[in-house]
Amino acid sequence: MLQTDNPLAAKDERGERDKDNKRVIVLRNGIQTTVILAQKNPTADLAPLQEALQKIIDSDLAAIKTDRSKLQIAAKEALRMMKKQK
Repeated sequence: MLQTDNPLAAKDERGERDKDNKRVIVLRNGIQTTVILAQKNPTADLAPLQEALQKIIDSDLAAIKTDRSKLQIAAKEALRMMKKQK
């Protein structure tokens, strides 16, 4: 859910706009779920999720046409929250 180029995210969508919306939804849900997991299980090894969030932040999100900056801001906030919990 945190892959910026996840081909399965929009597999069943027909139009480009629908595919883009689905990619945004999948990434947003992945970011939100990561935060929930970190809150509910603060002792878990979250390093792989933190790396995935950092990739979203650093990526140009080429597969996404809309809401790029919103996704990157959400990933930054999630990463900040996770690091603050340590």
